[in-house]
Amino acid sequence: DSIEKRLNNDYMKLPHLLMRRDNVTNIILRILFIDQLGGVGRRKGGWSRQYDRYLKEYYGGAPKPGVSIGASLTFTGMIIYHLRKLFQKSSYEVRVIIEELLEKAVPFIMESRDPDEGGFGKLVQIPKTRGGRGIELDLRHTGWAILALLEIDPVRFTVQIKLGLNWILERVVREFEKDHWCWTSSVILRVLYDSRITKYCDMRVRNQAIRSAVYGLESSFDYNIGSWVLDESENSRERVSIDNALYVLNNLAVISNLPNNLKKQAHIAIEHLLVRCRYHSKFSFRGLPLFDSETPSVGATAQLLSICEAFDYDFDPNLKDGVIKAIEGSNALPDTFSWHLVSAFSSSIISRKSTEWK
Repeated sequence: DSIEKRLNNDYMKLPHLLMRRDNVTNIILRILFIDQLGGVGRRKGGWSRQYDRYLKEYYGGAPKPGVSIGASLTFTGMIIYHLRKLFQKSSYEVRVIIEELLEKAVPFIMESRDPDEGGFGKLVQIPKTRGGRGIELDLRHTGWAILALLEIDPVRFTVQIKLGLNWILERVVREFEKDHWCWTSSVILRVLYDSRITKYCDMRVRNQAIRSAVYGLESSFDYNIGSWVLDESENSRERVSIDNALYVLNNLAVISNLPNNLKKQAHIAIEHLLVRCRYHSKFSFRGLPLFDSETPSVGATAQLLSICEAFDYDFDPNLKDGVIKAIEGSNALPDTFSWHLVSAFSSSIISRKSTEWK
């Protein structure tokens, strides 16, 4: 509540529906809406790994080390996918809000595109220029940008989707010969398996690219840890294993007819994640921690449950109850803004009415 008071000007601009506190979906849509209102000049409608405006308010002028600040095509693409998924089962009033959020993201996506090459990437400062900005193109961000545009309006952005896809296909084979990083290979697979892109590319080239991406992702899996970490430094593999597994599974969950070896790896990863759920008496919440934390993460646990749902895995009902109660409790605010939770919010996992939000 104190955070909202400090952001009162932005909070009062919210659509009337999002002022209500009787539904978890309203709570998270409100977070996304204020994120865009609070950073139009800097991000032009994109989203960050965590909700940076609230994190700055929560931590003061110095967010914790490792907290990501600034917009990302990766997390913008993730959120847009789930917004469109939520759109399909929402009331007219919620659809209007979702469409506004999607349209606000377009400038950020388009500013991240190279109009000549067709690829997308990170906005970076150009050395030795005063305020100059350039674009560092790469496969991962181009993949997420294509997925975002497909969800926003595939007809309106046909040219950009086609050029971006061709940019990927020209590079994917040679890229995965030297780099199997799961954060890139899994989203490229997600793009290439998407049925909507078949009209934009040569199927022979697409199939060759799929084989390269599959090999790249399979090669990064560590069967002992149960995650795609072999391209990480050896001393960081255990630490990032949960985060990597959730990201890859989030991508594989939407792919039909996964290759058998990837399907096997996905099931092993889910089993490892379920085993790593723990209970912390201080928070009265059982769930999945992230990185070096001993504390269960609301967002990570919510995403694990949505992944289990997608792969038809049974899970402990207490995990779901813990997620719902944590979202409804104001003490969960910082964790509530993680990309894991936003990626899970359109599933049935957190669709229950809230009566405890204060």
